[in-house]
Amino acid sequence: MKRLIRFQVNNNVDPEVYNEEYKSISGELEEVRKKRLEIDKDIESKDGLKQRFEQILETINGRDSLQKTSMNKYSMRWLRR
Repeated sequence: MKRLIRFQVNNNVDPEVYNEEYKSISGELEEVRKKRLEIDKDIESKDGLKQRFEQILETINGRDSLQKTSMNKYSMRWLRR
């Protein structure tokens, strides 16, 4: 945008041509902003899923270690008999 303004000032561009270019560039800039917003939302969603998967894995691993501990206790009791 700044380059367009400098171009107009330095080259005495016709205001009508300038306005057309300004609208075109503004439209392109808006599209880029929308795409970036979509990408940012996608990244946030993936980060949320990753955190949820990590929580699930921690829960599963916690259960596995609890089962192993319980099995060891029962095995020791059985061996003592």
